[in-house]
Amino acid sequence: MSPFLKELSSVCVRKLKGSKKNTGRGPRAPAVQGLVRIGDLLTAVVTVVGDADFDLLVRNCVATDGTPNNRVILSDNRGCATKPKLMGGWLKQRNPGNVLAYSYLSAFKFPDLMDLFLECTVSLCKGACEECPKEEYHELHVQNHGSDDQTTGSGNIDVRLSTRAKRSVENSTIPEESLRLRRVVHVVSPDDFPEFVSAPSSNTVYGGPGSDCFSLITLMAAVFIALLLVLTAAVVINIFRRSSANRAMENPMKFYGSGHRP
Repeated sequence: MSPFLKELSSVCVRKLKGSKKNTGRGPRAPAVQGLVRIGDLLTAVVTVVGDADFDLLVRNCVATDGTPNNRVILSDNRGCATKPKLMGGWLKQRNPGNVLAYSYLSAFKFPDLMDLFLECTVSLCKGACEECPKEEYHELHVQNHGSDDQTTGSGNIDVRLSTRAKRSVENSTIPEESLRLRRVVHVVSPDDFPEFVSAPSSNTVYGGPGSDCFSLITLMAAVFIALLLVLTAAVVINIFRRSSANRAMENPMKFYGSGHRP
């Protein structure tokens, strides 16, 4: 069963302070919180903190629904994008004391499920890792998302995967070490929460601190409490009516008054 992807004009974003040209894109975007809409632009980020002689390669990325039955291969063993309409190739930045790789992902989901699991293999190399050839590098091909140096209203949200490689190169005899990272994102479609998906695309954080949105568990609890209150009110009204009827039958003179005898 393959996932489906829809383009949405309204997106769930967080307002990012600072330069507008970085709004919604890149490894410095705030971490994703709460629900994400189909078509939102996410940034998958892998950060390695450690010796300057270490490099990293992100490869064999797959998206699953948490089971082995449904999976979509997003990149191959060299880190080249295999589904550029869903996820682009990996870019790299070197900073003092760390190196990070990031890739843009257009949020999608499997039918009838909100959980989208992103899994990638991260290889730590002494020296430079072999990377995807430039001629096979593919950027994320999604309309209306703009480029890195453009302001875009879609997705000041990122999926942040982080690991730490703090060791001495001289004491290590392993030329390459790999580990598997996994992160889950909750993606919704118009069929899941129509009000959420069709809401205006103002700079709002859904499910974050200070917002008016609720998680699915909170929403279900609120509905249950509301139903419980309604049922309680109905029971109280019914008991009151029965009590009034019983009093009327036991003492009709007192209940109806002296001027209203049956």
